[in-house]
Amino acid sequence: MSVLAGMLHLDGASGAVADVAFVEGGAAATWDHQGAWVEGPIAFGWQRRWTTPEAVSEPMPVTSADRRFVLSYAGRIDNRDELIVRYGVPSIAADGELLVTAFSRDGAAGLRHCVGDFVLAVWDRVDRRLWLARDALGHRPLFYVSDRQRVVWATDLRFLRKGAGKASRPNAGFLAEYLSRGIASRDETVFDRIRRVPPAQALSMTPGDSAFAAMEYWTPPQSLPARRADGDLIDEFRERLSSAVRACMRARGSVAIELSGGLDSSSLAALATELSGAPPATYSMVFPGAPYTPDGVRLDETPFIDAMVAAVGAPSHRHDPRNATRDDVLRILRTYGDLPDWPNADAVRWPLVQAAAASGHRVMLTGVGGDSWLTGSVARLPAMLRHGRLFQAWRFAREALGPEGLEDLPLPMLRQIVAASAPPFAKRVFRSVRPARPWPSWLTADFVRRTGLSARLRALPARVPASADAVLRESLTRLASAEGPLLREGIFRTADDAGMEARHPFYDRRLVEFALTLPDDLRFRHGQTRYILRQAMGTRLPPVIAARRDKGDGTTLIAQALMRVLNGLSLKSLRVADAGWVNGDAVRAACAEFSEAGAPPPTLQSHHFDLWAAIAVEMWLRAIDSGAA
Repeated sequence: MSVLAGMLHLDGASGAVADVAFVEGGAAATWDHQGAWVEGPIAFGWQRRWTTPEAVSEPMPVTSADRRFVLSYAGRIDNRDELIVRYGVPSIAADGELLVTAFSRDGAAGLRHCVGDFVLAVWDRVDRRLWLARDALGHRPLFYVSDRQRVVWATDLRFLRKGAGKASRPNAGFLAEYLSRGIASRDETVFDRIRRVPPAQALSMTPGDSAFAAMEYWTPPQSLPARRADGDLIDEFRERLSSAVRACMRARGSVAIELSGGLDSSSLAALATELSGAPPATYSMVFPGAPYTPDGVRLDETPFIDAMVAAVGAPSHRHDPRNATRDDVLRILRTYGDLPDWPNADAVRWPLVQAAAASGHRVMLTGVGGDSWLTGSVARLPAMLRHGRLFQAWRFAREALGPEGLEDLPLPMLRQIVAASAPPFAKRVFRSVRPARPWPSWLTADFVRRTGLSARLRALPARVPASADAVLRESLTRLASAEGPLLREGIFRTADDAGMEARHPFYDRRLVEFALTLPDDLRFRHGQTRYILRQAMGTRLPPVIAARRDKGDGTTLIAQALMRVLNGLSLKSLRVADAGWVNGDAVRAACAEFSEAGAPPPTLQSHHFDLWAAIAVEMWLRAIDSGAA
């Protein structure tokens, strides 16, 4: 376990090492500080896992050259060479020295020059000001809770819940967003009053303040540059992706790859082999005996994994996630007290990273993020029609439609055209009367009203930067969503729990900034998503992977999770219904329909995902009520 924690007494009282975090019973009581630092009202505590060579001998906390700033951090910096040149520090400087130097020279705004995966706390001895900050894309969490006497922060949620009193009550508003599958809040958590530092923000507070002041230190590009030659863009993309992989491979110990067999993870395996001169060990999820789902969608990707492993000569370790049980979900609830994320991280990835850690790996690279920036978008269709490019629009629509394109059905395309053609006043009226997105019918009207769910869901579109380009705005909406950082937090938590660090080269900020402004026809062309990635990788990928258009569909894990969780689970009394949040009869009927089928449905419908959310919250409430979480 790797933990960063600390406390600031707001009443000016002296800090105490024992109070660096709320530690009262349970797992938190056994936390053994690797180190602690106290000065007047401020206290830092940490237990670090060293995953970069420089961090092994780095002192903590880190103090600036002028002694004004004291920094405690977790994570790493990926653009070390740039910062070393910018600030004139020795090339052997550890990441903490780079961070505190950036802060000392440029204040919190200096963080915009820092690319990587980090969270930090800084104490300004002159202004007596605490700063909490998180990297621009939110790779790992940083939570905090405050009252009139003190503010406490930690990278692990359980250190804030213990002894936090009212702060550990459920946050109905955030849970309403979760139940509607439209999480918009970037600073809330499942617990009342416990907050998270949003990505790309630095929060500050002095002992005399009553609340944090927020500063956004980085904003993504909001306009498109002049079009450049395709070859130049492809070359630059290859260079940026290679740089991201190289940065993520800077590790103390061996690096592994989570290989799905798709284009993204296969590209990482190929580049890692090329950059290091030796193939990394690969870890994959497979579904022996079930190459396809009942409705004909690919499930098992063993043939593609075999091809990639053979191409680079990599060791291959494989795991069948269908072996996960309800106990795996309960382990997450009992350990972290957070909502379980079955299909993406907790019960699915944990055995995989546990096996990698047992083999001596301390870092695992994932292909997470390729979907976000390189898939392509139907949002470019209205622009073609507006500019009279009717033949191009027809050809694009024909290529984009279908199970291996951008949309299965023509309706989303039609919506894009209607939305783009409507006058601004009509859009404003429509948005004012229609919810930002529909929510499950079993959410009670009183719960929706009390939590202000409709207004909550509208918060996401309201904070997306304005852009004249529809495709760029769609990408900016995805970037502004809270769901991406929450997914990465879950992956971080699972890997950290197993003794590893998960790294995502496709979420390198320099690569993201470039990918956001790519012409969309370099993302989707000739019926191929990730066109620029295919061109950039060239012959590095086996032909069977370079040419593939389908992708393994892991959504079936949702159905299997529900089948296992509902088996033997008493639904006579539902906490989520007793709280007045859902119509219990409706949820029970949906559960009965699902369970009585005897097998996962061939095609998952929207209400199946809604049901998973309801059952996940139900299990979480039971764990909270019983004190297990």
